[in-house]
Amino acid sequence: MPPRRALLLTLDAFNTIFHPHPPVATQYLSAARSIPSFLPPSTTTPITPHDISTAFRASYKLQASLYPNYGREVPNFNGPTEWWGNVIRGCFATVTG
Repeated sequence: MPPRRALLLTLDAFNTIFHPHPPVATQYLSAARSIPSFLPPSTTTPITPHDISTAFRASYKLQASLYPNYGREVPNFNGPTEWWGNVIRGCFATVTG
C-alpha cells in the first residue's frame, strides 16, 4: 500500500478578518520613497497608493499565469522568493514607466 499523503487545508483571511493598516499599497510606496533614487526624481504625475495597487494586481496576475504555484514546477526557478520579487519589480516597473 502506498504511503498516505498529508492533507493541507489553507484559508485566505486577507481583507476578510485581516486588514493591514496602513494598507499594503501605502506601505510599499512609503518603503520605495525611503530608498534614495528608487523612484524617479521627477515625474509628471505623483505615484499614488492606487497606482501601486493597480500595478500590483496586474503584476501578480502575470506571475500567476507565467509561473503557477510559485514556479514550483519550473527548473532553475527560485520558488516563492523569485516569484514575489518578480511581482514587486513588475509593479514598480509599471508605475515608474
